[in-house]
Amino acid sequence: MRDIDVGSRGTPRLSAGDYQSIDAAPGVFAYTRRANSEAAIGLNMSNRIADGALTDPGRTDRGRVALGTHGPNRSLDPRGLSLRRFEGAVVLP
Repeated sequence: MRDIDVGSRGTPRLSAGDYQSIDAAPGVFAYTRRANSEAAIGLNMSNRIADGALTDPGRTDRGRVALGTHGPNRSLDPRGLSLRRFEGAVVLP
C-alpha cells in the first residue's frame, strides 16, 4: 500500500479532482478520480477473489494497473479487472 500512498502525491488525479463511486463486484469498493484525466481505484475488502471487480463498462476494459498492493504493471483483461483477496489497485488509461 505504500506504493499507492507515495504515487498519489505526484498524481493530481489520485489526490484531487472529482470523485465518483462506480459499480463493482460484491465486497469491492470502487471509485474514479478525475483531474485532467481519469483513474479508477478498486479495493477488494473480502477474502475472496473478485473476478470482474470493477464492472462499470468503459472504465476498466482498457488500461493498466499502475499501482497496486500486489504489484503494478498488470495488463487488464478485456472483461475487466480481477482483484485478489484484500487487493487494491489503481487503473490508469
